[in-house]
Amino acid sequence: MLGIIGSGSWATALAKILTDGNQHINWWVRNAETRDYIQNRRHNPHYLSSVYFDTSLLSLENDLSKVIADSDIIIIAVPSAFIEETLSGLNTNCFENKKINFWVKGNIPWQECFFKSVFVKQIRCFA
Repeated sequence: MLGIIGSGSWATALAKILTDGNQHINWWVRNAETRDYIQNRRHNPHYLSSVYFDTSLLSLENDLSKVIADSDIIIIAVPSAFIEETLSGLNTNCFENKKINFWVKGNIPWQECFFKSVFVKQIRCFA
């Protein structure tokens, strides 16, 4: 099973491409109201709002740990400015035996490094 972490324009576009290919996905949406809106109205009200989903192919969650646990492949598509906040508090073993794809754009300015460096340091799954 494939999981997407993020619900901005980049994650929404990825979710649309995958579901149009008949791929079922676990999708972490930070805000419960946005999650419910997508489930009930079939589109993201904040990003790419003209794009509609087949909600039978979506398992929408605002519990990040559940999406990670239920997915074999994880696509991380959160803006680099919010990645530390998003991943903080996760069990450091949660990504063990998972295939992880980084779709994070940009670097983390206050650390002068790219996202993967922070991921390795914070989660320690590649060390």
